[in-house]
Amino acid sequence: MVARAEVEDYLLFKKRLGISRSVIVAPSSYGTDNGALLDALGRLGTDVARGVAIVDPEISDGELDALHEAGVRGLRYYFMKGKGVTPDELRKMACRAADRGWHVQMVGERNKEVLVDWEDVLKQLAAPVVIDHFGYAPQPEGERSATMDVIRRLLDTGNAYVKLSAVYIQSKAGYPNYADVNEMAIELVSQAPDRMLWGTDWPHTGAVGQKPDGAALVEQLSLWAPDDQIRQKILVDNPSQLYWCI
Repeated sequence: MVARAEVEDYLLFKKRLGISRSVIVAPSSYGTDNGALLDALGRLGTDVARGVAIVDPEISDGELDALHEAGVRGLRYYFMKGKGVTPDELRKMACRAADRGWHVQMVGERNKEVLVDWEDVLKQLAAPVVIDHFGYAPQPEGERSATMDVIRRLLDTGNAYVKLSAVYIQSKAGYPNYADVNEMAIELVSQAPDRMLWGTDWPHTGAVGQKPDGAALVEQLSLWAPDDQIRQKILVDNPSQLYWCI
């Protein structure tokens, strides 16, 4: 039986970590049903919460506008999970996202360095691109992987962000420290601190075995970005620009 993760549980988690704002990201498990996302946004309030939705490319403009009013500021697509998205669909949806000041958030694949195949498409999108969960860069290759090479080039375009989240997905070192992710994260922060985002990935539905401790994730960010001003960018300034400027 899968444990439920309720808004009340999340509020306790936020309080423990000292987090004031939230970005709620739709998971693949609901498909294009954003009911749970919209419920969470309504209960948290759009003054402190924003959302990233999964939608069908055939969604109407009116439905997208309604999502905007509810606090959605981005569209999430998986390269190889579920229905997925074609290059033409992604280009189309990126234009529709850009019209609203949104971004597109892309999710990789555990067993294939799929970013390599999509690099040219991602470089040409009209909307900012957020690479979710370190791009699923494989370990132990990490910073030496083809995925990291793609991420470096995408960051060089000035139109890409990387979400420093879900350390457990590709880590071979595993709980509790996920130390093999550190070198890669430190390099990314050094290359483009203005385009790094951080997330807990709560409630860690993809974790196998022991789930990460939220407080330890905050401490790990301090290792990646020991400078207070850089952490201010990652935790406050960058998400403000991406999620709260409109």
